[in-house]
Amino acid sequence: MTKTILFEKSTKALREPMGMLERDCNICGKVFTIWNYERDIRKYCSRECHKVAQRFSRISITCSTCGKIFLERKGRKHAKYCSKMCFGESLKPKEIQKTCNNCGLEFLVYLSKLDRKFCSQKCAQTKLEEGIQITCLSCNHIVRVMRCRKGIKFCCMACKLNYYKINGSPRRKKIKVNCIRCNKEYLIVKSRLLKTKFCSRLCYDKFVVEDERYNNIRKDRANRLFKDFIFPKEDTSIEVKIQEFLKSLKIEFRTHVYMKEIENQYRCDIFVPKYNLIIECDGDYWHGNPEKFSKERLTEKQINQKERDNLRTSQLINAGYVVLRLWECDIKKMDINLFNKYILNITNEKKI
Repeated sequence: MTKTILFEKSTKALREPMGMLERDCNICGKVFTIWNYERDIRKYCSRECHKVAQRFSRISITCSTCGKIFLERKGRKHAKYCSKMCFGESLKPKEIQKTCNNCGLEFLVYLSKLDRKFCSQKCAQTKLEEGIQITCLSCNHIVRVMRCRKGIKFCCMACKLNYYKINGSPRRKKIKVNCIRCNKEYLIVKSRLLKTKFCSRLCYDKFVVEDERYNNIRKDRANRLFKDFIFPKEDTSIEVKIQEFLKSLKIEFRTHVYMKEIENQYRCDIFVPKYNLIIECDGDYWHGNPEKFSKERLTEKQINQKERDNLRTSQLINAGYVVLRLWECDIKKMDINLFNKYILNITNEKKI
């Protein structure tokens, strides 16, 4: 008894603050009590009444594949298929009826293969074997050719060669053009019209030598490219040795400076701005050391290089630079004291 009294007391205590409401069921009309917080949620007295209400609230939809009318909840109003079977059939590719070009029978074709013209491979093969009639361009002879080879214009290779000999091939059709230098007419292919302007290599070489303006343009272009070009990528061992001597003597220097003041412009090995000094580290082989190579043993390359070196040194001296040329064999034996003597001699000469 005590337990039941306690339970009744507890239920009364809960009911008073929360509050209870009485409501009529929308389907059966039965009165039922609900909590105050359930007034927007609960509308039916039981689950059975709720199920009945769901049946009434459903919408009728027609299936897009089979055309059957089926009921669906309001939340699923966008449904299109009555079952999974209908949905699976809708995913299958659609087919269209076509007539065969050979036998005239009707056959089904997918939308992706609308270009198909024959019902089977046999029909296609028979149509191909029948072929098309073509007239030869050279001998005017009528020839039957397979459909896959409808682009052919000649009956045989001999006819093709004869036709191109007389009329010329359409791919390599040549045009008459005048040479810029000698005004001689010469034939050229259309694709090479913008590239070639001379009838021969001889004409081109003579034009380059004769035309001063053209030579100046070439020289300017070469000089501009040479300025931007970093040369060499690595210093030689003899250049590195002299750079170390200069560092130990605490003399400022720059490597591979572009000498644009002279006519034969080039990049010098080492430039000392304090004394306006240019140090050239010449290799025994490439610059033709007279101690190692006699005049008879010198190659054309070495002779040209020697002439170039002499020209550059004379031009640099005229421009107001001091030039110090050191041979490879001397640098290898050289000491820091000996190198210091060379620089002291140059500074004394400058003071005088």
